[in-house]
Amino acid sequence: MLLGRDMVAFRDGNNSGKASVLHAFCPHMGAHLGEGGKVVDGALQCPFHLWSFNGQGACTQIPYSRSTNAPPKSTSTKAYETREMLGMVFIWFDAEDREPQWELEEHKDVQASL
Repeated sequence: MLLGRDMVAFRDGNNSGKASVLHAFCPHMGAHLGEGGKVVDGALQCPFHLWSFNGQGACTQIPYSRSTNAPPKSTSTKAYETREMLGMVFIWFDAEDREPQWELEEHKDVQASL
């Protein structure tokens, strides 16, 4: 729990290794994605019904769906804007759910010394 919210962090293991942070509960039945969820093909997979979510929170797969179309937007979950700098992962959180109001900047003198 962080900032009064349950969140789950994962890395896109198969592709870029980018860190992502999502709302911790699956929109389908409310399973906690951090308790038994796993990264499969770069997406976080729900431990119960195997729905998969990418780093932007979009549902990328519902295994038992008969539809050949992409899952609808209503199956998505909240994704938090993330940045990785100096070996740390930062997220943007706004109580009113506004877009980021500023951008982090790496200090060149610190980055150069690493």
